[in-house]
Amino acid sequence: MSDAVYKPGLSISHRSFSMADQREFAALSGDFNPIHLDPIAARRTIIGRPVVHGMHAVFAALEAFAAYSSENKASTGIAKLTAKFPKPIFVDDTVDFRIEEINAEGCRIVCQTDGASRMALSVTFGVPSPSEINCPPQPKHWPPITNSKLEELSESSGSVLLGLDETQAKQLFGGVIQWLGARSAAEMLAITRLVGMVCPGRHSLFAEFTAYFRPDSSGDNLNYTVTDIDDRFARIVMDVNGSALQGEVRAFFRPPPEDQPPITDISPRVCKGEFSERSALIVGGSRGIGEVVAKILAAGGGHSIITYHQGRSDALRVSEEIRSWGGNCSIHQLDVQKPGKMIEQIFNGPEAPTSLYYFPSPKIVGSRSGLSNETFADQLSKEFFRCYVTGLSRLINEAIDLEIEMSVFCPSTIFIDENPGDLETYVTAKKASEALCEFYAAHAPKIRTIIKRLPRIRTDQNSSLIPIETAEALDVMLPIVREVEKD
Repeated sequence: MSDAVYKPGLSISHRSFSMADQREFAALSGDFNPIHLDPIAARRTIIGRPVVHGMHAVFAALEAFAAYSSENKASTGIAKLTAKFPKPIFVDDTVDFRIEEINAEGCRIVCQTDGASRMALSVTFGVPSPSEINCPPQPKHWPPITNSKLEELSESSGSVLLGLDETQAKQLFGGVIQWLGARSAAEMLAITRLVGMVCPGRHSLFAEFTAYFRPDSSGDNLNYTVTDIDDRFARIVMDVNGSALQGEVRAFFRPPPEDQPPITDISPRVCKGEFSERSALIVGGSRGIGEVVAKILAAGGGHSIITYHQGRSDALRVSEEIRSWGGNCSIHQLDVQKPGKMIEQIFNGPEAPTSLYYFPSPKIVGSRSGLSNETFADQLSKEFFRCYVTGLSRLINEAIDLEIEMSVFCPSTIFIDENPGDLETYVTAKKASEALCEFYAAHAPKIRTIIKRLPRIRTDQNSSLIPIETAEALDVMLPIVREVEKD
């Protein structure tokens, strides 16, 4: 093929991946991992938001290149394909697919968001795949997702069932199917199903894969063998072998959600009845530190009022646990940016709070995430300020307007003292939150503010592929709750 018709640096597709796109790809591929489809489940991962299937991005890039190649009347097959996913593509983010390099032997396509790399795809051209090689039809039901532990995966092996709905595949990725053939496409889809549903399964992150194509006509499975596990980084390496391709897959075993201690473990640490005259509004009390504070208050005889923004199931779980134990707990949905009548109803309700604990937070990321270009940093800064400053201010102002006397706990961060350079937007917003509380302490006599710079605490926010030292929420928060609740 001639490289004269190609233009390195050319954008060949500019798009976003919606949740509807995600569901279509999941139905085609059989990869229903919640990190791709469930915003509530995804927020409890180290990523914090739903992310696009890595293979979905690969197919989208190949589809865009196939369309461009067809327009330039060039056709070829693929001998080798390597895809790397340095950073996640978030659902609804706008991405740009560009031809970065091109010659007669192959091409390199990159996927970017605001100039930051999300995927790099290297293609070596080869002989076109025989179009007459088909594959088994898609099964009515794909096997369920596995919940393996990292130590269970060492030297494991098995197979992933093949299957393709060719009608749906051609509707979504007609250029890819024509370019690769149905069999090769089906085995590539089996790779995402392997990582997201089988090994590692539920707690997985796709890192990269290399595939060598060798069209054949036999076999209904993609076989895999774990060849290496790096415990330092929870990284898994697998060989894959099918009838259309063979290669290597790399993935990470991401830490599962951090469960907080049950109230039965918390209650022995709390004096009976020590909070019996108290009612606490715990904003963001459905998980993490807020969940522990709710259990501490309830264990001491107080009434915990939990609010949640999206995680109703988590809030119900916490409240049901507290009530089953014999404590008092209620839940309310609350958007701190639009508290509206809900916060007024809570403040004027039968269990009007005597204290407020403020724990809502977006996912905390910094420049080392690779997302700190100017546009993203500006968006992140605004999101932090809306949460830590504007949201808190609205709640306190509502209490002032209703002439409520209240203690307010504002969690800050030890990172202000440590000053890590990659968290400048987060630290700046937390400093502003501290200043806001100091303002109310000086000018609102009925509002008593308590500010503490908390260490890293074992929560979903602080989950990491590489183990880091964290404190237990109960150890940190019990003395703080006692300080907040004292007369």
